[in-house]
Amino acid sequence: MIFAVESNAEMVATMIRFLLVISLGALAALTHIARAEDDSSEARFFRDRIEPVLRKHCYQCHSVKADAVKGGLRLDASNLLRRGGESGAVIVAGNPAKSLLLSALKHDDLEMPPKKKLPSKIIADFEKWILAGAVDPRSIS
Repeated sequence: MIFAVESNAEMVATMIRFLLVISLGALAALTHIARAEDDSSEARFFRDRIEPVLRKHCYQCHSVKADAVKGGLRLDASNLLRRGGESGAVIVAGNPAKSLLLSALKHDDLEMPPKKKLPSKIIADFEKWILAGAVDPRSIS
């Protein structure tokens, strides 16, 4: 029988390759888990139904791209939306009745967007989103 004799350097190189393969596998698994969390039905609902409305009807006054951010309220990042503006928090996750954003969309006190009320289906989507916990998978600004 012939046995391969490895030097210490070859053993170290083999061990490093082994650890690298294991580390890359673990990283791939963690990435998959994070992506699965981001792809939850709540996150998809936000991306498909809520974020497009915010972009189209709100960002011109309530984002980093606005000439002057109205009411100190930014809606273009999850932490900024949660923080709220000069009137305080605009979202109370799980409680649409206490969420100023929904009240403004319904044109109760504030009227947002100011030029015309959004269709009732869109308002119902916001109510559903808030009731479900207002999941917002966007990055923090």
